[in-house]
Amino acid sequence: MERITANITGKAKRKHLLGREYAVAPVTMIRPGILAGSAGPLYYPAEELALSPDSWNLMPLVAGHPVANGQPVSARSPDVLNEFGLGFVFGSIFNADLSAEAWFDEERTHQIDKQILPKLDRGEVIEVSTGQNTRNE
Repeated sequence: MERITANITGKAKRKHLLGREYAVAPVTMIRPGILAGSAGPLYYPAEELALSPDSWNLMPLVAGHPVANGQPVSARSPDVLNEFGLGFVFGSIFNADLSAEAWFDEERTHQIDKQILPKLDRGEVIEVSTGQNTRNE
């Protein structure tokens, strides 16, 4: 699993989903080019990023980089979501970069990391892990 960093890029708005309140902020997930990831620098061509931006929809947002037995693990498991889950990605598009909305469940986010919501409300840049799986050539 490749770990790279995405950036929350604007102030959060409040929206509701399934009876829960969310802080929703724009996020730039990947810009085309060479990016430093957990496996070292990798080239991310625009044509590859543009192929399936909708595959990022419902990608979990987690606090930190989840690990089990010292190894990075996917956030797409009930155990990891129960421990680290903050919300989900929606509205993924590619338009010069891969961007979306980060939906932070307010109650969960406050329980897991009390610093995130105030930063979102101030419009501060916040780094989050995309936890992207890659096939490197």
